[in-house]
Amino acid sequence: MKQASEPTDIIWENRHFTSAQRFLRTIIVILIVIGVLACSFFTIFTAQKLALAMKQKYPKMPCGPLIEEYNNRREAWVRDSVNEYIINNAIEEKGGVALYTGPMQCFCNQEKKLKHKKTEYYELKKEGKVEFREQICLQYQNDKLLSKILALSVTVIVVAVNVILKKIVVALVSWIGEDTVS
Repeated sequence: MKQASEPTDIIWENRHFTSAQRFLRTIIVILIVIGVLACSFFTIFTAQKLALAMKQKYPKMPCGPLIEEYNNRREAWVRDSVNEYIINNAIEEKGGVALYTGPMQCFCNQEKKLKHKKTEYYELKKEGKVEFREQICLQYQNDKLLSKILALSVTVIVVAVNVILKKIVVALVSWIGEDTVS
């Protein structure tokens, strides 16, 4: 024998649901929750993958030796930085993974310290003619900012998914139609 529920514990509006209907609704709720979890996993995985790719594009570098090497040789540093930018741009255009481990990121960090505008154009000249002109430090700063935003977005996505999932689960559990509160 089982003790009867208190009348105040019974949800009278749900008494008309049969066990089979509740079971079917439970299966539907489980499938919806699994679908939401799969979507959230995919979103978090993708954002994390992009953030990691951006971080690996510019690995941490000791800039001290480069600053010493290019001391009073700014023109050479600009040339080498632009060349690194051109090479990595070509790699990216072919679908490869760019890896800025040369002078460019140290150059751009130094330019920022010296209060140069990040929108400044840097040129590669050959025989007095400009062969290449680009805002390489603007690209570098934008990539670094995007990397930080992507890393932060993963945290925001996790929190948002938890809040949404909680609301969905609460709504769906009440939809199942249990006839008692326990």
